[in-house]
Amino acid sequence: MRRWSGLPVIRIWLVVVLVLTSMVAFSPQGASASTVLLRTIVRIDNMNASSATTGSVCLQPANTATIAQISVTFPTGFTVSSTSGNWTTSQSVPGGISSGQNYWPAGFTTIGGTLAYASTSGQTVNFSLTPAQSLATANTYCFRWTNSAALSTSTAGLDEEGSVSTYTSGPTLQDSNNYALTVLTSPGDLVTINATVPPIFEFALSRNSISFASSLAYASINDSGANGAAGRVDATVITNARGGWIMWEEESPTDPAIGLTSSTTGHTIPTVGWNTDLPTTLTAGTEGDALDVAALPAATTFCSTSNLAVDSEYDTAAHAGTDGGAFTSNYSEIGTCSGNVSDGDGLRLTDHVAISPVTPAATDYTQTVVVVGAGNF
Repeated sequence: MRRWSGLPVIRIWLVVVLVLTSMVAFSPQGASASTVLLRTIVRIDNMNASSATTGSVCLQPANTATIAQISVTFPTGFTVSSTSGNWTTSQSVPGGISSGQNYWPAGFTTIGGTLAYASTSGQTVNFSLTPAQSLATANTYCFRWTNSAALSTSTAGLDEEGSVSTYTSGPTLQDSNNYALTVLTSPGDLVTINATVPPIFEFALSRNSISFASSLAYASINDSGANGAAGRVDATVITNARGGWIMWEEESPTDPAIGLTSSTTGHTIPTVGWNTDLPTTLTAGTEGDALDVAALPAATTFCSTSNLAVDSEYDTAAHAGTDGGAFTSNYSEIGTCSGNVSDGDGLRLTDHVAISPVTPAATDYTQTVVVVGAGNF
């Protein structure tokens, strides 16, 4: 009878052992008598294999308690420094974080006190809190280590497991929880964004005809610009050409002659001659037709005065007393923006004309000038 009476006892102990084994299997690492943290986040800032990394730890306690130590166990295979100077910590987000930019979970709370490296034991790093801080269950607390020499990742792998634990003074384990990381084959955590910016060149003339304010007078030099906007053309450019832009002019090949021509009389007020990089001065009473080119006022958004240049043949602003340069039968450069993009920069074109007392009278004097531009890509 004694042999049979012992069997139930053996069976009971087997059941107890199995139950205890199951409890350990599902408990957080090292959390034999603790409560599981409500939130556990460990972020490494470099998820590539065999890489030095900084990182952050966030936790939400399961119970309000005065905590004196936080311990972080890193996954097997990670290289964990035991050099105190490598584990520099901060409870502040990095400088440059803007409002609404969540470096840590929204609404995180500063732990308070001084959080400092205490020791390393295997894969576990212990951080002391001085003085001990009361951490409330309603809050999520975060800190980061700021020196990548503190930790290096393992080889690539999924579900790399670690744990975070809090301790009251003693130290006595308070709360704990496991976490998992993925380590990627480099450059596994990088996303390269590729794009092509197309060349842009937008050229515009403010109007396609200009006129003088009144009949031409032979006793003075007539300036179409005296007629305000109606007497000038603004040529503007928008371009992302890094070398800037160039503009040219030529008399239309369909014109019967270079200058202002009347089809009624067949007479032409001729263009001034090419003056080799110097504008021409008109003389009242002597026929002449000259193109005046200037940098567009108050529009040098990128093409500043240092790199916007009017060709010297047409630059009356740089040569006081002159009236303009020659209209030509082939394209002639009138101005450039060198070495910069442009957003509405350009040139202003006006016409200066002199007539004589015997210039045949007519109302149909006209000429057509072609103005073109190109980007320097």
